[in-house]
Amino acid sequence: MKIKHYLMVALMLCMGMVACDGLEDENVEPTPKVFKAHFNLAGEISFEQEPLTRFTPDTCDLYAIQVYYKPVSGGSYDYYAYGLFDDVSNISLDLIENHYYKFEFVLVDDAKEKIYCDSVLVDNKNYYGYGAPFTAINKYNASKNESITKVTNEFEYSSDKYFTKLGLIQKTDGLVYGRTTGVSAYYAEVDGFCPTAEGEVISVYFKKMACGLRVVAGDFLTEGTLSMTCRDEIKNSKYQIQLTPENKEVEAEFALLWYASDWYKATTASECRGVQETISDIVWTKADGTTYKYDNIKVYYKRMTMTTVNIAFYDDDTLEGVSFDVKYEEDADLEEGNTYTHGDEQGDYVW
Repeated sequence: MKIKHYLMVALMLCMGMVACDGLEDENVEPTPKVFKAHFNLAGEISFEQEPLTRFTPDTCDLYAIQVYYKPVSGGSYDYYAYGLFDDVSNISLDLIENHYYKFEFVLVDDAKEKIYCDSVLVDNKNYYGYGAPFTAINKYNASKNESITKVTNEFEYSSDKYFTKLGLIQKTDGLVYGRTTGVSAYYAEVDGFCPTAEGEVISVYFKKMACGLRVVAGDFLTEGTLSMTCRDEIKNSKYQIQLTPENKEVEAEFALLWYASDWYKATTASECRGVQETISDIVWTKADGTTYKYDNIKVYYKRMTMTTVNIAFYDDDTLEGVSFDVKYEEDADLEEGNTYTHGDEQGDYVW
């Protein structure tokens, strides 16, 4: 494995260099130096929830690390190396001088229990491999370039093997989601690192890619059920919500990696790119079968914010005795948010 690794690094060193017959030795460019670098991984506290606890890694967690590089003279990033790890205590990476490097990290807590896993055939041996966000072009099987990825705890240096679904999550049921409940995911990014010496340490800081939705029914819900469907904008996830007089509130925190890079760079929630979700098929069905239908509403999620949707029902003579008032607040921390009103105009209803 080490021989193959050094051959790959040597090949990368030769990329972009022009060789011509008859050149004198003094005209040949010297071989660039290769420096070994290490990572120092750190992370956020678990985000304004009680109790305040710090994420504690263990061997059930999985880390995807994607590395890109480009010459300091210019150009765009190309794939350099990738790897899937369950032990990050002593990660090292060989880097070529006079190149800029970009690193992407995706960490899923308890991934071995929550992410899709299956057997994968590599070099005529069966291994366990994991699905998105760890799916990769890895050429394990000649008939299918993209595959689940096995844990190696080392980098593979390649310009044509790389992770393909770092923005999605494939749970144990095999379904791929954009927004996923029951999973905690973290993201980190380092850009523009240029190695200059042996043994440099690259500091990496993880941020949790989390947001939440709370739906609350008003005092009107004394009978029947209030149901609705939530679907995210990338059409990879939908789920049903049903409220009753005994259970008027539903709250869920979920992982979302779709805009991880944008969310990671934002310093406040207001700077985060909003992820849109449509809440549709909102119907209050009374005990006698009478139904009242709300129009669809759109809500937006941002990192570490709880979007709250308050649903109310009240009498209003201007709408033949029936009116709907849907309020939601967003762009807040996990406790509070701004309030918006949906349902104060006739166009907000389905008749």
